[in-house]
Amino acid sequence: MGYTPEDWKKRAAACQEALLADLAPLIAIESVRDDSQRSEEAPFGPGPRAALDHMLALAAKDSFETEDVDHYAGVIRWGEGDKILGLLCHLDVVPATGTWDTPPFEATRKDGRLYGRGTSDDKGPAMACYYALKLLREAGITPHCQIYFILGTDEESTWQCLAHYFEKMPMPDFAFSPDADFPIINGEKGMFDIDFRWSGRATGSDGTVVDFHGGTRSNIVPDHASCTIRTPHGESLAREWQSFLDAHPKITASLDQADDLVTILVHGQSAHAMEPECGVNAGTYLARFLSHYDFSDADAYFNLLGQYLYQDHFGESLGIASEDPVMGTVSVNPGIFSFDGERGQITLNIRYPRSTDLNTILRKLRRAAHKMKLQLGMDRNAKGVHYVPADDPLVATLLETYRDHTGREAAERSIGGGTYARLVPRGVAYGMTMPDSDVVIHQPNESLMLADLEAATAIYADAIYRLTK
Repeated sequence: MGYTPEDWKKRAAACQEALLADLAPLIAIESVRDDSQRSEEAPFGPGPRAALDHMLALAAKDSFETEDVDHYAGVIRWGEGDKILGLLCHLDVVPATGTWDTPPFEATRKDGRLYGRGTSDDKGPAMACYYALKLLREAGITPHCQIYFILGTDEESTWQCLAHYFEKMPMPDFAFSPDADFPIINGEKGMFDIDFRWSGRATGSDGTVVDFHGGTRSNIVPDHASCTIRTPHGESLAREWQSFLDAHPKITASLDQADDLVTILVHGQSAHAMEPECGVNAGTYLARFLSHYDFSDADAYFNLLGQYLYQDHFGESLGIASEDPVMGTVSVNPGIFSFDGERGQITLNIRYPRSTDLNTILRKLRRAAHKMKLQLGMDRNAKGVHYVPADDPLVATLLETYRDHTGREAAERSIGGGTYARLVPRGVAYGMTMPDSDVVIHQPNESLMLADLEAATAIYADAIYRLTK
């Protein structure tokens, strides 16, 4: 029996209430990595472990074969054959920073959308993909290869979860990850973190910077930054800060004075580090203000953040800009910064296309650090450029499935984000965000369109059916 897109759409529509009922308790789990509570039983803290337990218990209840791989990751298995199709999802989320209109860890339906941290990244897509498996089984279909539905718990940080998983489990022959956009992502930029560091006191003719902090994750544009300054010029600094604030309406802030101490708290707008131009980096704005003052040797630190990195999202001021016609440009996100009165650090998350490489970028960064009299740390969390050619049968099948379901044109695309797809040589990202959908990840009020959730369930069922016939 053949199955048409309309068949899968009808089946997906019929299961949506059950899907949402299973998704709600998963959204309710605050599955943010917490190293302060990590243990052998919970390598990334209790939240990610609880989310993994929830999904494996759900699959076991539905009579799928499951395995917990040392609490780092899990797998739901179905089908037989020599080949393995991987479906790679993650259950961890970034912290719910900023101001939310709904409880961040409560699945809230409103105006045709589902709100909550993880709804679009990546718990909602994971549940759509899981229900696609259920639809296939309920239709009596027997896949002619093994399907490994792989569940990670540390995607938003270091990916240790799947590094550990693949030490013990087989690599899929081909795979997709429902953790990006439709119609497909078959190219992903290389990426890494690196620190600029400085040691010394921040004392000059305008006073002393006691502390300067902001950001929580390198892969998020920081939406907050704060500093405390000891200065005899508090009144004039306050006036000048107000003028700066009036000239920069993208940020909001508060200023408090107590004797000779001035404390400034800045609020910007968070965004994913793959598109730093979509956010408002609170730290670069605050550092730009401070860079106009004399804090002696600390001037290099504040100049880097407030002059070189302010509004420069593509690495031009650091000399690392590069652009590829398929994969786009270099991007630079100053994600975490701190100064405690004696030591300062700025952590950059850098993403790059095929037109350059890690060694070239590092050589140019060393040159920039030397020029600015700053120290450059070692690169961390490095992931190389990943690309599956557009004529690969995996890419062709997934694009065809998308076209058949939506009636839209579809072509290859690359992104600056990193998905688990890059872990599999023939791996791509596939949805679930539709091209015209306003879906925000890593920001307050994360949500997805319920219509997109239903459409993705049907597309995933059909895609898996076609790939495993």
